[in-house]
Amino acid sequence: IHQQLKLKEISGMEEVVRQHHRDSKPIGRIVIKDGTAIHIVPVNEVLYLEAQDDYVSIYTKDKSYLKNETLSHLEDVLDERMFCRIHRSYILNIQFLKEIQPMSKDTRAAVLKNNKTVPISRSGYNRLKNYL
Repeated sequence: IHQQLKLKEISGMEEVVRQHHRDSKPIGRIVIKDGTAIHIVPVNEVLYLEAQDDYVSIYTKDKSYLKNETLSHLEDVLDERMFCRIHRSYILNIQFLKEIQPMSKDTRAAVLKNNKTVPISRSGYNRLKNYL
């Protein structure tokens, strides 16, 4: 009985956490801890995000940051009207998209306004087409 009560308590807490994430979506800024410094990056300054195992590289016009977070979690909390998952490892801020270039028969790349290129997968291209 004690174990079952503990399981109910844990599942109740998980629901509270899920509800909090739903209520706090979309986020307006990303908080990044870098040693003793804490950086606050407004999401409208983020060009794109790239998965790095259990971390995410967050690229802005001037700098890149490394956050201990999964790309899937950030995808869930970012504004879907502004960000599109274009690849298993990349989320793109659409406002910085300049053009889409074919790379080969089945692959494409997003060219950003700063001329940086980011790969687009086939399924990511379909999501991007639907978004645009």
